[in-house]
Amino acid sequence: MKTILKLFPINRQASDIYHLVAIVLVYAVVGWAAGFIGMLTGWVPLLGWLVNLVVWVIRVYCCVGIVLVILQYAKIIR
Repeated sequence: MKTILKLFPINRQASDIYHLVAIVLVYAVVGWAAGFIGMLTGWVPLLGWLVNLVVWVIRVYCCVGIVLVILQYAKIIR
């Protein structure tokens, strides 16, 4: 678990509810921005496919980050 938590350094700052909400919003905005970039480049045949793959990885990273920060805030994982 420590290896996974090292990939998400921003999650260590969730000490109170305000930081938790701010971190979740950061992940949400990054996921939205990646999706927007994917939408803009989606019509280009090869570039769109590659960018959509990167966008998918970024969205998975953001979703896992949100879950981990909530679990860390609830003190389920350390």
